[in-house]
Amino acid sequence: MLPRAHLSPSLLRCTGATATHVLPRPATRGLVDTAPATSLAELARQASKYLASRSDASASLEQSAQPTTSNDEAAKTAQSLGQQGRADLAVDLSSLSSGLDYRRRLRTKAPHLKINSSSKNSLDVSESKVGQNAHRRRRLSLRTSAGHVRNQKLDTGSDQSVNSVDHGDEKSDFELPTGSDASGGKRTDAFSEGTSKSEIESEEGEAIESGSLSASKIPIGKVKPAREMRVAQLRKGLNRVLFSPGIHHLRDPRTGVWNFDASLSDIPQPQDFAFHRCPLYITPSQDKELLELAHKYACRFLGSTSTVSKSLSQIYFALSGGRGIDTSMLSQDFSTGRSDFTRGAELPASIVLNRLGKRTYSIDNDKTYDVDNILSDFGHILEKMLTSEAEDLKRFLLSSPEESVSEAERTEREAYHYKKIGSMLLRSQLDCYHPDLPGSGVFDIKTRACFPIRYDSANYLANSVYDIFKDRGYTGSYEREYYDLMRAVMLKYSFQVRIGGMDGIFLAYHNTSRIFGFQYVPLTEIDQRIFGSSEMADAAFKISVTILQKLLDLSVKAFSGVDVKMIIKHTPNIDQNSVTAYVEPKHWKAEKGPPPVQAITITMENFLDGQLIQGQIPAFVVDERTRQVPEWTVKYSVVKTGMDEIGQLEARKGAQSLRKKLVDMASLYIPEGHTVESVTRYYEARRQAIEAGRHAATASLTDLPEPTDIVDDDVKDGENATQDEESLIPASVEEKAVKSAGQLLTIQWKKPAKHTLKLRREAKASGKAYEERKKTWGSAQKQP
Repeated sequence: MLPRAHLSPSLLRCTGATATHVLPRPATRGLVDTAPATSLAELARQASKYLASRSDASASLEQSAQPTTSNDEAAKTAQSLGQQGRADLAVDLSSLSSGLDYRRRLRTKAPHLKINSSSKNSLDVSESKVGQNAHRRRRLSLRTSAGHVRNQKLDTGSDQSVNSVDHGDEKSDFELPTGSDASGGKRTDAFSEGTSKSEIESEEGEAIESGSLSASKIPIGKVKPAREMRVAQLRKGLNRVLFSPGIHHLRDPRTGVWNFDASLSDIPQPQDFAFHRCPLYITPSQDKELLELAHKYACRFLGSTSTVSKSLSQIYFALSGGRGIDTSMLSQDFSTGRSDFTRGAELPASIVLNRLGKRTYSIDNDKTYDVDNILSDFGHILEKMLTSEAEDLKRFLLSSPEESVSEAERTEREAYHYKKIGSMLLRSQLDCYHPDLPGSGVFDIKTRACFPIRYDSANYLANSVYDIFKDRGYTGSYEREYYDLMRAVMLKYSFQVRIGGMDGIFLAYHNTSRIFGFQYVPLTEIDQRIFGSSEMADAAFKISVTILQKLLDLSVKAFSGVDVKMIIKHTPNIDQNSVTAYVEPKHWKAEKGPPPVQAITITMENFLDGQLIQGQIPAFVVDERTRQVPEWTVKYSVVKTGMDEIGQLEARKGAQSLRKKLVDMASLYIPEGHTVESVTRYYEARRQAIEAGRHAATASLTDLPEPTDIVDDDVKDGENATQDEESLIPASVEEKAVKSAGQLLTIQWKKPAKHTLKLRREAKASGKAYEERKKTWGSAQKQP
């Protein structure tokens, strides 16, 4: 805790508080472990009130002790005491302000307060060698942290919108300076003049930025596309799902009657699908149309939903203070279930800013940490299934002749929607359209593999017998799949749907062998589950995009004129409301040594109608008649590590920790009946196909033997394999065991754990139950 010596006795007497009570809310790594008592302004009011009452009491005491003293003399005495107390209070509040500033700045446990030069000269500092060395080490460690400046007044009336900024000429080559940052001088805020901000120099010369922004003042610009967009529509018969809430079984699980076309049931396998006949995905850095629009609308950064949604999620985790999901609509089976986000959802976002011309950057995913995921193959197949009639789908199977799909159709550009926020231009692919839906009528298509396959994807062939047949329940139900979806990907979906101006998402539940059913989830439902209301969701989206823009501006300024890599992560170990980006040049010559890294941390404070919100941001209280909501304002501060030796050590350590989290996910369980050697050969063939420009599904399957049953005597009957989903994530592996191989990480294969083997058994038991049910359907198996 902060030593009492830093506060004079008069302030402690006036407030009746100790040093631990006068500081604001504690950070995870701060000095104070107790709950805060009050704000600085409230502390001043309490002290003034106490001084006034003390003055009155002193005056009364003077009168009773000296009857001959006149009323004027008593008043003068009381006034003198009041003036002295207020003078002491002013000095104490100044000291307290420094303490609060220090409290926000501190990222180590060593106490450190700013001291002016005159005070320093009067200090009795030991001249011993030990004392000097300790003092030097302390200052070096503190040099890696910059201060957080607390604005004394919140200006909610000013225009705080974010606009495109002219950043001037940039250097063509980056050279790491000695003992300073790449900009070589004072940092400037990336926001517009209308955004409330301030900048000061800390004692060590490290720049500190702070400012505020209001959600209602952040505009979203309209962007007119350069061409007419042709958007696909659902296969015949599926449209009724859009206008009927709830689950729609493809086939009635009780009678076996088909509710939709039976041809939708069986899913083509990747080795049978002609992926090369479908239009290719174009990254933002390769999209010429997107670049032309960026120049037309004066945007500095251009990206897509898939390249920014993970970064926006990390920023939202920090903005909301770790707020979870709303599970109140689920059944009693999930009453004790976790409401936080999954570890997979909280993985760091890794992106690359590729320089396009002089002042424009594309936001691309960093392929360094990509892992071969066969489920993405099924996503492409199912999207084509749901938007093509049965006969048309056959053209995209390898069994059809190559000329079945023309070159013009193969190279046709996808349909996109564009959104401009500040200096960012974001692109969203438009999957499907129906004229009777509200707004644009556009919606997204999402496919969801069942629980056993998601957490044991390498064993998808054996697990594909798993069956979903219930609406509710902890296993074998759509409710279980929806619960996992909320915790894992619904936040990302909400950002993607907003960027695309869509109405909602069309969900298809499957087991990679057949489709179980469908569900349409409008954006309003997504907003309710994640944010509490659409109004709060809109505000959170605007603020998150604006903070991302801030991080991007600071990152390209740190390493001007070159491509940069960023790893973005919510960092509650620094502050519950902080997000950190670790930035380094994309290209760096090995002979120069390790690449330079800078950690940029943005810490936020939330205000609703001017009231500071401690901890998690609560759901908006929305007026149902007027839809009026509180004004959400965010005060932010920026802290950057230095480019000196100590700063580099800290930044590299943080970046390495996040890289390990990403690499650890490149571990899979060995499939049933296979060995490490056989499955490694197969995945190596897939990797080589990708690097050769072919689809991974073209890899040969001949190296894989037929699966055989595995019995594990250690697993006892009655054990719940579908326990908390966190335990089903592959265990950590050492980073040195996983090497980057071209475009993909090399997979680390592991022996299945007990809960994984139990999960595989549950999948088989579910498949057997499905086959038994089919025997009871009899002649009821007919088309609708």
